[in-house]
Amino acid sequence: VLTALRGPVARVGVVGEVDDATVDRLIDALDGLCQAPMERVELDLSAVGYLGSAGVRALAQAADNPAGVPVRVVGASEIVRRVLALTGIDRLLTGGQPVSRPR
Repeated sequence: VLTALRGPVARVGVVGEVDDATVDRLIDALDGLCQAPMERVELDLSAVGYLGSAGVRALAQAADNPAGVPVRVVGASEIVRRVLALTGIDRLLTGGQPVSRPR
């Protein structure tokens, strides 16, 4: 999990697999960023090769954070796009827009 801050916007890049063994790093990063004064958290999941149920739960919880900071997926690998669509949280994490393909 790599984080870059640009003013009130945080960009979180995730690499590898997101499963029970690795999800705590993602949760810690998102919990720390989904607070005021952040205006938005962007997730780049284009380098994620596997997104398990623990990762899906972490993304759903981040999208429903108590501070109301919008969490948006700005890039996702094909497999992640499929998982997000199958679980129905794709629209929650994209503001109603389709998840973009990696560039």
